[in-house]
Amino acid sequence: MRVSDLMTTDIITIAPQQGLVSAVALLEEFGVRHLPVLDTDTGKLVGVLTNREIESVLQGVFFADNEEDIRHALAQIQIGDLMEDDFPVIGPNATVGEAARRLVAHKVTGLPVVEYDAQGTDTLIGLITASDLLRYLADLEGERQAEG
Repeated sequence: MRVSDLMTTDIITIAPQQGLVSAVALLEEFGVRHLPVLDTDTGKLVGVLTNREIESVLQGVFFADNEEDIRHALAQIQIGDLMEDDFPVIGPNATVGEAARRLVAHKVTGLPVVEYDAQGTDTLIGLITASDLLRYLADLEGERQAEG
C-alpha cells in the first residue's frame, strides 16, 4: 500500500503571515490538527503548524493579567513565528510502512506529502497522518476477522 492510497488531498493550508486566531479558527472549523504553511508568493511548503504548537503558546498567553493583554498578545502572533520549519516530508510512492517509521522516528503525527519536479522543486499534494495509518490498520484487521 502506498502513501498516495491513504493520504488526504483536500488540504487546509495557511500562510506564514496569517495570525494565530486564523489558525485556531481553521483547526476548529475543519476538525484538523495539521496546517501546512505555504508561502503566498511561491506556493512552496515552508512549514507545518500543529495544534501542539498552538496549545503551547495559548497556555503561556493565558497567564496574562487581564483580557485586554490576552487579546493583544494573541493578535501579535503570526504563523511564521509558531510553525515548525524543519519538518519531515514523504513522497506519494512511499509505502505506508515507511510513513509509519518516519512518523515514529520524527515523533510527529502527520507528514506533508510532496512531489518533486525535474528542477527539484517540491509541491504539496497531500497529507498523511497517524490517524490515516491507524484506520488502514483497523480496516486490515477487520478484513482478517471476516475471512477467518
